[in-house]
Amino acid sequence: MLLVPAQDVRTAADAIAAAQSKGPIQLLFVCTHNSRRSQLCEALAAHRWREDPRITVRSCGTEQTACHPSTALALEDLGWNVRDMGHGQFQVQLDRTLRVLRSKTLDEVPRDLPIVAMMTCAEADEACPAIVGAVARIPWRYPDPKIADGTPESRATYRAVAEAIARDLDALHHQLQQSP
Repeated sequence: MLLVPAQDVRTAADAIAAAQSKGPIQLLFVCTHNSRRSQLCEALAAHRWREDPRITVRSCGTEQTACHPSTALALEDLGWNVRDMGHGQFQVQLDRTLRVLRSKTLDEVPRDLPIVAMMTCAEADEACPAIVGAVARIPWRYPDPKIADGTPESRATYRAVAEAIARDLDALHHQLQQSP
């Protein structure tokens, strides 16, 4: 079983709170391929902040690929309704949260709001030296579940990463609620 240590939410909460003190922000989850970790973050964060108009949630990668099918399965395991739209795109829904997960590059990210960039993998953090419009850049690195692709542990590995992300986002949300 893959163990994923908890992220330090204090730094992220402080950066988000500081950015929000000036108005709405976008919380941008960045990973190399925008196919696994950042997609999980996008869906789970969109649900967590679904009723907060001050936060727009997005994800992107340094390279464009496709949303990996096991990413969608991990969300399904967490209770999301999933529909394969073909071409590496999945419609996912939980309650009133509806997203289309597809791989996007940093060039596709609107610059309409200040960005708090959450770097979900070391490769993207190192390969992406500057994010135009970012007021903060927070390393929130998760192990890549692709290490289990093609193995009997694949589904459990993706679910473990998804659960860790959900846990950290819940802690971040709680921390933000405690901030003045």
